[in-house]
Amino acid sequence: MWMWLAIASGYEVDPWTPRLVQLNDSAQVASAVFDSMLDDAIDRLPDRCPANDEVLRRKLGRAIAKVTAKRMVLAERRSFAAFGHGRYSGWLERDPLIAKVSTGHEGIFGDVGLGRSAVLRMAGTASTVRFGDVLLGTDKVDHFLATGFDYMRWSHWTEDPDRALKRGTRTEKRFYGRWTSKAFSWADLEANWDGYRFYAGLLDEGSVLQRDPADCVRRVAHFDWTTWVDPAWDEFVNPTVYTDRVTEAIEERVAPDRERICREWRPIDREIPHEGKAPEAAGPFGIEGFCDGT
Repeated sequence: MWMWLAIASGYEVDPWTPRLVQLNDSAQVASAVFDSMLDDAIDRLPDRCPANDEVLRRKLGRAIAKVTAKRMVLAERRSFAAFGHGRYSGWLERDPLIAKVSTGHEGIFGDVGLGRSAVLRMAGTASTVRFGDVLLGTDKVDHFLATGFDYMRWSHWTEDPDRALKRGTRTEKRFYGRWTSKAFSWADLEANWDGYRFYAGLLDEGSVLQRDPADCVRRVAHFDWTTWVDPAWDEFVNPTVYTDRVTEAIEERVAPDRERICREWRPIDREIPHEGKAPEAAGPFGIEGFCDGT
């Protein structure tokens, strides 16, 4: 049972191999489909016009999370890789209009065996897509949509954001990170926080969902992923920190491409929202000293 739960929130992404091909920007079609899911969420509300904004925001957030992030099975993916996808990320994985790269059990994780990370070996990786100028794993939209809403709940509906950050950081250090996939993902934490901001801002000025003249919620504009996706969702410039044994396997795998990797690596130079102690990445793929002397 623990393996299924781990996969549900523990997909990793190969941040390097997809860079070796030219991925087309999928933001426009992805945003259009997200528009339709937002409309579906509104249609599912039993009452679109409650007087209290906070009540409406909570109900709307729950509906969006249910429509976009409820877990589904991708039957075409084998074994464990079929599980752990939200409805929207599953659509990204399936739709032929979305340009994507999936390295499966190859790429930078090709030498990571069962003994180093059972989840990585058995489930493989999420696919990589491009939204605007950012390369991201499809798992990041699940973090935005599912864990972002969890942050709303954990924060007592925005009253205590630090509580949500603390719990989110703890999940990366424990069951949904270091304990299972053997990874602490800073990019996941950024996507979690950006999702929280999306839900917390529903109905506010600038949100695509606001009240209409009848005081009922409706979509007033087109959603645009490029306004939400952050470069810090990219695990190449915002490296994940793996356990020592996984790091060793990754370093062996990417060492022949060291010169090119170090030439292209430009790390995010700002703090990612979190609370509590967390492992710091000291190089690409979290490998300390990988680019020293190059």
